[in-house]
Amino acid sequence: MKQVRVHGLEINLFIQELYLDFIWHDFTTANRAIIFYLRTLQVLFTVNSPSPLANQPTLLESVVEGLQEVKGHRITILDLREIPHAIAGWFVVAHGTSRTQVEALTQSVEAMTRKQRDERPWGKQGLRNGEWAILDYSDVVVHVFHEEARARYSLEELWGDADIRTVEGE
Repeated sequence: MKQVRVHGLEINLFIQELYLDFIWHDFTTANRAIIFYLRTLQVLFTVNSPSPLANQPTLLESVVEGLQEVKGHRITILDLREIPHAIAGWFVVAHGTSRTQVEALTQSVEAMTRKQRDERPWGKQGLRNGEWAILDYSDVVVHVFHEEARARYSLEELWGDADIRTVEGE
């Protein structure tokens, strides 16, 4: 019997043994048994396994901690999960008062998420210009602005129907 680890659960796969047991009796019955077993596994994963979003609040905490470490200003979390066709589950928006601070904020977020969660961004944009940097962690997207650029683009107003929470204690 082979053990496989999926979503933190150990599953004993006995499809091969099941198939060999039934193949001597009836090929159709063997196929039905395997399909039933696979559907049962699918239900188990749906009911008992953590959703892909279950890890994200901890990732959010790491992002916020990285921003706070370098004194990010007006750290805001936009929960986009209830918005149809949103491109991510969460946006985290913050700003710095200089181009150097914008770069330092993004580096701090990257270092913190790597250290605490072993996560690396899927994509990075705008790190060289110091106006607006984006770190894309798939379901969490971090926007770090220069102060004037944040006022100009106003993401919080653009996504005004999101659940918006400002983090205290800058």
